[in-house]
Amino acid sequence: MENNSNYENLIDDVTEAIKKFNLVIFIGAGVSIAQGYPNWNNYIEHLIKYWQGQVLSVSGEKSLGREHHIVFDLISKSSISNKRKVDLVNYELKKVFGEDFEKRRLDFEKGYFKNLLPYSLVNQTVESLASLNAIFITSNYDYEIENHIKRLKNDVVTINDLNEFTKNKNGRLRFGDVLHIHGTPDCDVKYFVSSSADYSKTYLRNRNNFENLVTWFKETKPTVLFIGAGLEEDEILSLLCKNSRNYALMKLENTGNQRADKHYRDVVEELFSSENHTQIIWYGDKFEKLPLFVKELVADINKKIGTHDLYNNWNNLLNPSLLQEEYNKNLDSISNDFKYLSSVLDKVIENDNNQLNQLMLNALLRGDAITVIKKSFIPAFWKFIAKNIEMLRDNEWEVIYKIIYEGYQSYFIDDVFFVYNYAKDNKISSFTNNKLNELRKIISRDEDIVKSSFNKDRTLLGYWLVSTFEQQNRDLYLEEDSDIEVNLNTECVNKLTSILNKSEFSRYNYYSINYQLEEYGNVEFIYKLMKSRRLFIEDEEFLESASEDLLSTKLIQKLLVQLDNETNLDLEFIRRLIDKIDFSDIHFGEELNTFIKEHRNIIRGKKIEISEKPYRNWISSLEGGFVSQFSYLTQENLVEYDESRVLEILVNAEKEQRGSSFLEEKTINETENFLITVLKESNEISKKVSNLLKNHIDDLYPKYKRLYVKIISSPEIEENLRDIVREKYLKKFNKESFDSNDRIFFEYHIKQQNTDIDIFEKLLSIDANKLSSSRDDNNQLDIFHYVNSELGIYLQSLISLFKNQPKYIGQIVQKIDSLDDSKYKELSQGILLNLYDYRTINVTYHTFLGFCYSHSIFDIEVANIFKGVVESILKEKIKDNQILDRVYLVALDSIDPTIDSFSLSKNNYSQMINIIFTKDYEFRYSKEWLRELFQQSSRVNYLETISNLFYREDLKKDKLDLFINEFDKYVVNYSFKLSLHRIKYNLNRENSEHFDLIRAFFLVLLKHDKLENDIFYFETVKDILPQLSSKERLDVLREIQRQSNCTPPEIEKVQRIIENLNLQE
Repeated sequence: MENNSNYENLIDDVTEAIKKFNLVIFIGAGVSIAQGYPNWNNYIEHLIKYWQGQVLSVSGEKSLGREHHIVFDLISKSSISNKRKVDLVNYELKKVFGEDFEKRRLDFEKGYFKNLLPYSLVNQTVESLASLNAIFITSNYDYEIENHIKRLKNDVVTINDLNEFTKNKNGRLRFGDVLHIHGTPDCDVKYFVSSSADYSKTYLRNRNNFENLVTWFKETKPTVLFIGAGLEEDEILSLLCKNSRNYALMKLENTGNQRADKHYRDVVEELFSSENHTQIIWYGDKFEKLPLFVKELVADINKKIGTHDLYNNWNNLLNPSLLQEEYNKNLDSISNDFKYLSSVLDKVIENDNNQLNQLMLNALLRGDAITVIKKSFIPAFWKFIAKNIEMLRDNEWEVIYKIIYEGYQSYFIDDVFFVYNYAKDNKISSFTNNKLNELRKIISRDEDIVKSSFNKDRTLLGYWLVSTFEQQNRDLYLEEDSDIEVNLNTECVNKLTSILNKSEFSRYNYYSINYQLEEYGNVEFIYKLMKSRRLFIEDEEFLESASEDLLSTKLIQKLLVQLDNETNLDLEFIRRLIDKIDFSDIHFGEELNTFIKEHRNIIRGKKIEISEKPYRNWISSLEGGFVSQFSYLTQENLVEYDESRVLEILVNAEKEQRGSSFLEEKTINETENFLITVLKESNEISKKVSNLLKNHIDDLYPKYKRLYVKIISSPEIEENLRDIVREKYLKKFNKESFDSNDRIFFEYHIKQQNTDIDIFEKLLSIDANKLSSSRDDNNQLDIFHYVNSELGIYLQSLISLFKNQPKYIGQIVQKIDSLDDSKYKELSQGILLNLYDYRTINVTYHTFLGFCYSHSIFDIEVANIFKGVVESILKEKIKDNQILDRVYLVALDSIDPTIDSFSLSKNNYSQMINIIFTKDYEFRYSKEWLRELFQQSSRVNYLETISNLFYREDLKKDKLDLFINEFDKYVVNYSFKLSLHRIKYNLNRENSEHFDLIRAFFLVLLKHDKLENDIFYFETVKDILPQLSSKERLDVLREIQRQSNCTPPEIEKVQRIIENLNLQE
């Protein structure tokens, strides 16, 4: 069969027609016979018998003679055509029933073709054909085509007759339509075709409706596949257009004479090919071979289309005639695909077929599927189980128990609770009390379970309440009018008592009861349960049967004391409570004072000693906030205190000291800031401070060096003070140390035009090799240490001197070159690289680091200088992200990654991609780097990097366009996929200027299955379709059929969208 060229042409033409939504499958009566429906002769025979019986039933009422009964026998036995027999029957019935006949004419067809069940619910031939996206036309009166398509698809439209085709469908057919050209039991009787008169009216005298069908065929030129039709009706064959490609499956006539049989086939083939543009395909010599032939034909068509295997498995799982073993295999095949499994369950539920439900139930609770369900949550599974719960056997209930016990289910789906509650209420053996409590423990771990339907199980909520204390979950948000009840069984009581008595929980008792009720949701919840009498112990109301153990816990005592203060509890209960309270605990809480006042007589009667002092809380609530910093001195201090007192405060001040408030502290920094503010004013207080700082500089300088430096560099402060301080500073200057205050001092003078040259000489006189580098010699120097160490701070001052006073270049270079610490020297040389001949110095990582942090321009010469350094950097994990762009700039212009081997997984090259597509410059090796990034293994998803470019205003569209056009070469074996939420957002932006790029990028990723199959996938596919060309839309359809990202119902929706868009164009 596969070697038959006609068969190959059939596959090709049908496949192409399906892609264009232009396939018509014409199904004749021969197909329905397998289900017990009649052929034309049997239909007429049964029709006559039916009406003969109907006439007999009214013969008495209408006083009919025997001739009115016998006439039906004579009509049946006559040699006239079947169509003419129907004419005679109808004529006789009009005489018998009069005007009522038109209303009753289709009574037989309604019972015979609509109400009577067929021998088998599944017609194997139609079952196979139903999976194809085709327009179905049939001369059959039954609804088997629709019944089979509905099991698989959502969009099925029955067109009951040609008049509906004209009026309801506007003379157009779409895939999923089933046109009954001769009518159905539900059609308008005026357009039902069974008699010669009906044929004449439809095809000769009143051809308007049929002409509309002829017009549609001429305009669309569909490919037609005839199945089960004898090709005897010329009016049907007349629809076929001259240039169309049509096929008919026909049964071989086997006479035993091979020569005659072959000649007969040749005659038939040549006639229908020349006269009706139809190629005959012989499916076998027995009608029983048709279903298998069609099944293999559809399989070959799907293979040609490229349909994913899961698609076929999905369709098979909706066939109620499948053997259980084969059904199990198909379910196992799709069970690892969440969307496919969910989708097929939804469709099985929708079909509501007992036979199919049983097949699914048997397959679902075994094998691969159950393994997946135990470890994930599939809502459709629970919906299916809930719908078929009466079918579950004991061993299957055991499986359901284990699924819940695994703890991976979501308990906010009502179907899950329905199944659980059914098992509990019906005392299913797998859900005995002990095992049920084990499930309750699992389910109660979800802190929000109280908001689900499971809150109807008050014992489960007992486990949940205990869990909130165990997990110290204080944030519970419940509706105010909630009528939830909680039952603590013995296990819960014991565990809650143990938790409340633990030392780590005792700290909660330090706070007031009001604070606990406000801050701890679980405490408030249990209090409200007590107050509303909805807390139970072993199903008895708490206040009537409170556990002695629980009463012994301080939290419960505090809650009950508070409750009594508000509501007045039963006195007998109060006596039990008083026996448990430790009245010697002075920190029980303030609420106990009111309680004692109310029940003092009972307490005294029990001879319990009460504290004479009021009971109080251990801890009162605090208001939080930021710690505020303050000066050691205030304006008032400066006015009121003499100089010696102010000096004493300053000398004795600590770096930080807690203030009178928990959220206040005094600091030297704030004191210095305060004094600077004072000195900038011109008044008595500023003079007082100025004199203090002059007179006691020796005492204050060590602790307030920062203050003195700020005075020198603040022009707003009186010049005399600044000169004195400057002189003192220079005298006290230590050549063997250098801090940030020294840098502030020298940089201030470096930037002045008339600075005393002695100051610069002082700076240059420092022995840099005696300054601290603040690092281990074995560690790599980073920029943080450089800018914060003594040596680094000093070198920064030298570099500042170079930038502002070029005449010192020689001395500065000499000091840098004489550094003992090579890393500091190299980093500084990198900063001043323009002063050096790079061939005469050791160019290292630190040279590159210095250059990166001080230069913004990178050119070809720079790239060549640092090529070797960057090669070394790229072989390791880059620790300093601030130099990434510089590293990548050098790499792009001087390093060919296809020659120099790098492990690209060590670093994130997203910034390199951004550089390539946002710079005008054409880098020498950009293509090579892009190719390697998408061909080597990586820890970073660079598809996301590309998609993020669509947001950038500086994107160079032409460069990205060229890359996407060549992306096919890069992305084939790339391990990452892209979530479409990024593209979806861009599609929804108005006037997206990068849409052409987005479209091209999307199509390439789709082609290579590099799109993440997440919640955004299908929605984005739908969103982008209207913005694609008709060819691109068909390409999208082809790819999603080839892949498994879309379920069959989703593919059907895509096909419908594409068809609608094509019709609009």
